[in-house]
Amino acid sequence: MKSFGIKILGFKNKSPRCLAENFKDTDPENADYIVEHGATRNFQALKLAEEAAAKEAKEIEEEEKNNPMKLLENRTQASKQEMELMETLEELKDLNQRHAKVDIENLLTARQIDKQQQLIDEIKRQEEEDEAVIRSVFGKSEGKTIKRIIEEEEEKVEERTAISNIKTVENPNKKQRLTTSSIGILSAKPKGNLVKLKTNESTAKNSLDNTGSQVKFILK
Repeated sequence: MKSFGIKILGFKNKSPRCLAENFKDTDPENADYIVEHGATRNFQALKLAEEAAAKEAKEIEEEEKNNPMKLLENRTQASKQEMELMETLEELKDLNQRHAKVDIENLLTARQIDKQQQLIDEIKRQEEEDEAVIRSVFGKSEGKTIKRIIEEEEEKVEERTAISNIKTVENPNKKQRLTTSSIGILSAKPKGNLVKLKTNESTAKNSLDNTGSQVKFILK
């Protein structure tokens, strides 16, 4: 017996446990085995899947024959899928060309520049946050503090001016006395060898006799 020009072979086996006999034949059409007697297939998922796919394809083919609109819809959907595949293929080609033209050094330089810019932006952001915190803490009382400092300085200046005026009013001749004391006052009465008067003796005697008072000479 043959199938597709291939001879069908039969096999006879015994179970090692129960010593039961089973018979199988080859299936050249499906490249499988067919159980004839004494056994049951445990797994035939592939065969079932293939049968289901074949059945579905046959149903679609029959539906297209009976319904021209369904045939047109299927063709449109197939064309759409084909176009999407072509676009994806073109994108992959462009991407490969871009990667082929990429310079590694330029790429690393650009990445380093980006990192530096990110670091600068982070520092600026932190500074702005710090300034905002400082303003929130000291901003409300800053104007009052400056005004208070200015007022205190003005009060100090006014106090110093008032004190200096009071001293001037209380001692109007102090400066004159200091000047006189710094220059020196000489009396007509000789004071040892400290000061020698260069005047005529007769003039000095006459002055003493007439006035009887001390004569003051200011050295220049």
